[in-house]
Amino acid sequence: MSWSPAGVCVNAKQLRKLWRDLQHGKSDANQHRWLRRYHQAELMRIGLRDILGLAEPEQYLSELSALADACLQYTLEVVMRKKRLKKPAFCDRRIGQTRRPGD
Repeated sequence: MSWSPAGVCVNAKQLRKLWRDLQHGKSDANQHRWLRRYHQAELMRIGLRDILGLAEPEQYLSELSALADACLQYTLEVVMRKKRLKKPAFCDRRIGQTRRPGD
């Protein structure tokens, strides 16, 4: 488990699943459309679970945080691939991994 910048506990298993799902759209010519449709579908899934009362509010927050982290990381990867960058100049870690004091 890790903590998102908002202080919500994010399950690493959720992040890995979302990341694997996002990778299916890597070959799509329109990455913006792919990411938008994927994000909308996941929001619908999470929203339906909320409406049906299938999980606690903390779990929804965790799922929403994991979705945001995965989408941001995927977007960063797409931009880096498009611009042929090996490493972003502004960060040395994956999005969603916060630094602890002394890191």
